[in-house]
Amino acid sequence: MKTLSVVIPFLNEERTICKTLEEIIAVDLSRLGYEKEIILVNDGSTDDSQSVIQKFLQKSYPDNTIQYIENDKNHGK
Repeated sequence: MKTLSVVIPFLNEERTICKTLEEIIAVDLSRLGYEKEIILVNDGSTDDSQSVIQKFLQKSYPDNTIQYIENDKNHGK
């Protein structure tokens, strides 16, 4: 099976990042012969995005199936 990597960069998205992530998780690619790899990249958010997404991941995906990268400042997409 092939892997499709979905990279989600975000900056100050505390209100929408969990909903966006849920929508992407819900997409079933297995019937097309793909599995998903999800990588979240916090691009230096100054709001509460970091704690919101970390709580979401700890609660819903404690097995680390979703990768999370934390940048200390905004590096751009």
